[in-house]
Amino acid sequence: MKIVITGSNGFIGSNLLAKLKNMNDEIDYLALNRKFGNITDKKTFDKLPESKTVIHLANKIYIPHSWSYTEDFIKTNILGTLNVLEYCKKYNSHLIFLSSYLYGNQVYFPTNEKANINIDNPYVLTKKTSEDLCLLFSQKYKMKITILRPFNVYGPKQKNN
Repeated sequence: MKIVITGSNGFIGSNLLAKLKNMNDEIDYLALNRKFGNITDKKTFDKLPESKTVIHLANKIYIPHSWSYTEDFIKTNILGTLNVLEYCKKYNSHLIFLSSYLYGNQVYFPTNEKANINIDNPYVLTKKTSEDLCLLFSQKYKMKITILRPFNVYGPKQKNN
């Protein structure tokens, strides 16, 4: 089974690939990164073989930059997700979408996924909009989509900022 992994050069993607490489040979994956193509370009997805699973990790992430480069965040995070969704619709692929912590500053801890969403920066806006696109495609096209909201992710290969 071939798995397409977008954002394979990023922090989470590179760690995921390292784990997959250590697993048995039954897992066949295609690491989609900037060298392969740009996720904001539909033509990038024309080059991909059919896959029944897509793990979508590619996105712009640094919140302070989301204020200075809002258009880039919108293009990469929202348009990129839309292109992934179109690919998944075409091949009836299961999409695993990596979202983010969307809750802003909370009063009560631990924060759970039923807490109110607080869109307080362009990055969170793009992740919430991408989630909404996933939900729309799931409902309209009966696609299998899993949305994960990790936060405070850390580990090997993490950038200093």
